[in-house]
Amino acid sequence: FQSRRGPVAAILYLGVTLGSIALLFAYQTPAMQVGGIKLSLPGVLAILISMCVIGVHGMLSGTASMDFGGRKNVGIAVGIIDGFVYLGTGVMSLTYAYVLPQERFDETGKLIGEVTQPANWSPWPISMIIVGAAGFLLATRVWNAKPKGKGQQPPEPKEEAGEEPATA
Repeated sequence: FQSRRGPVAAILYLGVTLGSIALLFAYQTPAMQVGGIKLSLPGVLAILISMCVIGVHGMLSGTASMDFGGRKNVGIAVGIIDGFVYLGTGVMSLTYAYVLPQERFDETGKLIGEVTQPANWSPWPISMIIVGAAGFLLATRVWNAKPKGKGQQPPEPKEEAGEEPATA
């Protein structure tokens, strides 16, 4: 992608979005036997979504932080990016605590009640669809952005016809 971060982020966010849409319709699918291995489609989709989320995070805090901060300020750029990651994680934790079912256990320690019903877990993929779609749209806005080369300066503003050049 010629050092462009936008296309990579957009593809990963699209993976989050499409995986979450598929999970919304497949989260009640029972596990199936494939060549001696028991596979769970919701589990495979959750792994795909997690890999896409980790990929975006690694790219942003790893490579894009160098683009934003440069060699001298990469530490502060990583700190700011990771700060927003933790802020988003905190907001989603509070959201999930509100929209997902509460855990309840019986005397043997087995989960019981609403938490064991797959239909009660649909808010998770719905929230991931929203986050993935927002990330995808934002990533497409910077699709053609490239990091500046070392020592590369932004172009000088062009003067309008008939204006006197500014002097210092």
